[in-house]
Amino acid sequence: EHTVPLGVTNHNAILSFRYGDRGKSALLYHTDLNTNKTEMASIQTDYESAIHSLILSPKGDRLIVAIDTEIIEYNFESLSIIIMGKKLAYSNRTDLWLYRTDGTAIKKIGSEIQSPDLSTFNSLPHPPRFIAWLPDNRHFSFSYNNHMWVCPVE
Repeated sequence: EHTVPLGVTNHNAILSFRYGDRGKSALLYHTDLNTNKTEMASIQTDYESAIHSLILSPKGDRLIVAIDTEIIEYNFESLSIIIMGKKLAYSNRTDLWLYRTDGTAIKKIGSEIQSPDLSTFNSLPHPPRFIAWLPDNRHFSFSYNNHMWVCPVE
């Protein structure tokens, strides 16, 4: 696994990360540019989830973290995918979280569930992508379902 730089924090440190445990965690590394000392923190997800994006804020004080969770459940009421004679519903949920750069969660910003088109058996639509902070450090944008969205963080 490679360590990927995210940017410079508001404490004059380089913040970088590396995925751990097949995407179920992210290891955050703070390297102080004055002392060259590195500290590590971790963002953990549950066993059904995976981190797919970490985006450092313009001021370098917070992160938006996108976490995907696959949802599989038996569904006997509606048309679903049939596996071994049983109807199975599945979808994917993407949660956007606001974190401090030390790896502690502040709050969940939002959540979106992507479900396949069962009438055509198309695959799941893409989760929110191209997540980016706006320069004001209070809003972020992302692309979802062929639209561009801008949302407040606070």
